[in-house]
Amino acid sequence: MKKKGFTLIELVVVLVIIGVLAAIVIPAILGYSGYRYEVTDQNGTTYYTDSVEYDGNRVIFVDQHGHSHTLTSYSIEEIG
Repeated sequence: MKKKGFTLIELVVVLVIIGVLAAIVIPAILGYSGYRYEVTDQNGTTYYTDSVEYDGNRVIFVDQHGHSHTLTSYSIEEIG
């Protein structure tokens, strides 16, 4: 007697593949780069961040590695 249908493992594998493809394709379609600002300090070091907070003459942000920075001499360029 032969059973019809798919096993649970087959269904889970298909769902995982669809999820991975969606995670790759949807941001590409929407044009999401992940980072909106490029911050360069006085030494020429460049950081990428998605948010910048201004506090008087200082800028405070968290870089792409999760490190918090406070700069007083900087340049900011919006990249996305």
